[in-house]
Amino acid sequence: MTESFNGWIGEYEVHERPCKFVASLERRTCGCGWWNISGLPCKDTARAIGFIRGNIEEYYDDYYIACYLRVYAGALHLVPQKDIELDDVYPPMLPPPLRRQPGRPRKVRRRDKSEPPANQWDQKLSHVLGASK
Repeated sequence: MTESFNGWIGEYEVHERPCKFVASLERRTCGCGWWNISGLPCKDTARAIGFIRGNIEEYYDDYYIACYLRVYAGALHLVPQKDIELDDVYPPMLPPPLRRQPGRPRKVRRRDKSEPPANQWDQKLSHVLGASK
């Protein structure tokens, strides 16, 4: 649960079962200390940002944005291969064998060999009542 107790300065109280944390969106700090250490919003601040319907990416540290852009600045180009041969050494992969999944058992019980099949009783009952098929 998230409450705004100093919403005009961007402070929000986030309730986590045994604890309460104060998340300050203006100062980019949180009572748990994760945001202070890592520079990325923690789950408490993410809840506060969601409470005000904000964009969490606006609260990332500038260092992470710069590193992300630097890492993915260059594009990876595929190497064209015109001489692709089919691999005949290994057979094609087959799906795994089907197994009965755990769960609720069947509704109809399995009958013993000495018992008549279930549909036999239906036939006898319809014959007694005079219904024809």
